[in-house]
Amino acid sequence: MKPKTKKIAIGVGAAAVISAILYFLLRKKPTEDVTTRTDGGLSVDTGSTSAPSVEKKIWVFTDNYFTGGFSDSGNLGFVGTGKPPFSVDEVIYVKQSEGAKYPQYNGMTKIDAIKEVDAGWVVDTTKGRRGDTPVNSGIITNYPT
Repeated sequence: MKPKTKKIAIGVGAAAVISAILYFLLRKKPTEDVTTRTDGGLSVDTGSTSAPSVEKKIWVFTDNYFTGGFSDSGNLGFVGTGKPPFSVDEVIYVKQSEGAKYPQYNGMTKIDAIKEVDAGWVVDTTKGRRGDTPVNSGIITNYPT
């Protein structure tokens, strides 16, 4: 092979290798489909079709609680003895124990307020209260159960 031809071949080969490396480094990663979860008129963007990585929080409540409007809504609240690990405006998932009078309280909702009262701690939600119930405990999480 002539020296000039050899130099051209090396240059073309080097350009091909550099192009391949740049392609793999700079190529656009495939985007995931964004999904939205909707429950009872409340929509939450989950970000992608894959399960997001979140710190799992759980709080045990001892009964539901009519908030009486301390958060300006007077909606359904849940009372428990320990301080809830959640924040106002956080989306939560309620799961009552079996035999609950109003299974409509279960599912996704949003926190309207968190307050300490004589009975313990109350998580006030954006769900409407349906009426008096017997004592009914359950859990609140920040992920679907």
